[in-house]
Amino acid sequence: MDFPKIKEYLGIEWFKNQINIIESAKWIEDTKWLKIESIISSGYFILEEIDKLILKFENLNGFKEWVEDAKNNKDKNFKDYLFELMSMQIFIDKCDLIEIKKENNSNGKVPEAFVKKE
Repeated sequence: MDFPKIKEYLGIEWFKNQINIIESAKWIEDTKWLKIESIISSGYFILEEIDKLILKFENLNGFKEWVEDAKNNKDKNFKDYLFELMSMQIFIDKCDLIEIKKENNSNGKVPEAFVKKE
Protein backbone atom coordinates (compact mmCIF):
# COMPACT_ATOMS: atom_id res chain seq x y z
CA MET A 1 0.00 0.00 0.00
CA ASP A 2 1.60 3.16 -1.21
CA PHE A 3 -1.01 5.95 -0.81
CA PRO A 4 0.70 8.34 -3.23
CA LYS A 5 -1.92 11.11 -3.04
CA ILE A 6 -1.87 11.22 0.74
CA LYS A 7 1.91 11.54 0.71
CA GLU A 8 1.84 14.18 -2.03
CA TYR A 9 -0.79 16.41 -0.44
CA LEU A 10 -0.72 15.74 3.29
CA GLY A 11 2.98 14.90 3.52
CA ILE A 12 5.17 12.02 4.61
CA GLU A 13 5.16 13.10 8.27
CA TRP A 14 1.35 13.23 8.39
CA PHE A 15 1.24 9.81 6.73
CA LYS A 16 3.78 8.29 9.16
CA ASN A 17 1.86 9.69 12.11
CA GLN A 18 -1.36 8.08 10.84
CA ILE A 19 0.40 4.74 10.34
CA ASN A 20 1.67 4.87 13.93
CA ILE A 21 -1.85 5.58 15.18
CA ILE A 22 -3.37 2.82 13.05
CA GLU A 23 -0.80 0.19 14.00
CA SER A 24 -1.09 1.01 17.69
CA ALA A 25 -4.83 0.21 17.37
CA LYS A 26 -5.50 2.97 19.91
CA TRP A 27 -7.71 4.94 17.54
CA ILE A 28 -10.63 2.68 18.54
CA GLU A 29 -11.73 3.29 22.12
CA ASP A 30 -13.41 -0.01 22.93
CA THR A 31 -11.45 -2.87 21.39
CA LYS A 32 -12.58 -5.74 23.61
CA TRP A 33 -14.84 -7.20 20.88
CA LEU A 34 -12.45 -6.60 18.00
CA LYS A 35 -9.31 -8.32 16.85
CA ILE A 36 -6.27 -6.07 16.56
CA GLU A 37 -5.76 -7.23 12.96
CA SER A 38 -9.24 -6.08 11.97
CA ILE A 39 -8.71 -2.69 13.63
CA ILE A 40 -5.45 -2.19 11.75
CA SER A 41 -7.00 -3.41 8.51
CA SER A 42 -9.86 -0.94 8.95
CA GLY A 43 -7.35 1.88 9.44
CA TYR A 44 -5.61 1.05 6.19
CA PHE A 45 -8.98 0.88 4.44
CA ILE A 46 -9.72 4.42 5.66
CA LEU A 47 -6.34 5.63 4.33
CA GLU A 48 -7.17 4.02 0.99
CA GLU A 49 -10.49 5.89 0.90
CA ILE A 50 -8.75 9.18 1.75
CA ASP A 51 -6.30 8.57 -1.09
CA LYS A 52 -9.24 8.01 -3.50
CA LEU A 53 -10.98 11.18 -2.32
CA ILE A 54 -7.83 13.21 -2.87
CA LEU A 55 -7.52 11.81 -6.38
CA LYS A 56 -11.13 12.79 -7.06
CA PHE A 57 -10.74 16.34 -5.72
CA GLU A 58 -7.16 17.26 -6.57
CA ASN A 59 -7.99 19.12 -9.79
CA LEU A 60 -10.78 21.24 -8.33
CA ASN A 61 -10.22 24.93 -7.76
CA GLY A 62 -9.50 25.52 -4.09
CA PHE A 63 -8.35 22.00 -3.25
CA LYS A 64 -4.83 23.13 -2.36
CA GLU A 65 -6.31 25.68 0.06
CA TRP A 66 -8.44 22.92 1.59
CA VAL A 67 -5.33 20.77 2.07
CA GLU A 68 -3.39 23.60 3.73
CA ASP A 69 -6.31 24.32 6.03
CA ALA A 70 -6.71 20.61 6.86
CA LYS A 71 -3.01 20.24 7.66
CA ASN A 72 -2.57 23.44 9.66
CA ASN A 73 -5.83 24.13 11.50
CA LYS A 74 -5.32 23.31 15.17
CA ASP A 75 -8.92 24.11 16.12
CA LYS A 76 -10.53 21.57 13.81
CA ASN A 77 -10.01 17.81 13.72
CA PHE A 78 -8.92 16.19 10.43
CA LYS A 79 -11.96 13.91 10.50
CA ASP A 80 -14.11 17.05 10.13
CA TYR A 81 -12.23 17.94 6.95
CA LEU A 82 -12.56 14.39 5.71
CA PHE A 83 -16.31 14.53 6.33
CA GLU A 84 -16.45 17.71 4.22
CA LEU A 85 -14.90 15.92 1.24
CA MET A 86 -17.06 12.86 1.70
CA SER A 87 -20.13 15.08 1.74
CA MET A 88 -19.05 17.09 -1.30
CA GLN A 89 -18.31 14.04 -3.43
CA ILE A 90 -22.07 13.60 -3.85
CA PHE A 91 -22.13 16.82 -5.88
CA ILE A 92 -19.10 16.30 -8.12
CA ASP A 93 -20.84 14.25 -10.79
CA LYS A 94 -24.10 16.18 -10.66
CA CYS A 95 -22.91 19.77 -10.93
CA ASP A 96 -21.43 21.96 -13.62
CA LEU A 97 -18.96 23.71 -11.35
CA ILE A 98 -17.60 23.07 -7.89
CA GLU A 99 -14.96 25.14 -6.13
CA ILE A 100 -13.63 24.47 -2.67
CA LYS A 101 -12.92 27.31 -0.24
CA LYS A 102 -14.14 29.98 -2.67
CA GLU A 103 -14.23 33.40 -1.05
CA ASN A 104 -17.60 35.11 -1.19
CA ASN A 105 -16.84 38.58 -2.56
CA SER A 106 -20.03 40.10 -1.15
CA ASN A 107 -19.23 39.38 2.50
CA GLY A 108 -15.68 37.96 2.57
CA LYS A 109 -16.74 34.66 4.15
CA VAL A 110 -15.31 31.40 2.82
CA PRO A 111 -17.80 28.53 2.48
CA GLU A 112 -16.53 24.95 2.33
CA ALA A 113 -17.68 24.69 -1.30
CA PHE A 114 -19.40 26.60 -4.05
CA VAL A 115 -21.57 24.35 -6.21
CA LYS A 116 -23.24 25.52 -9.42
CA LYS A 117 -25.72 23.70 -11.63
CA GLU A 118 -26.70 25.43 -14.86
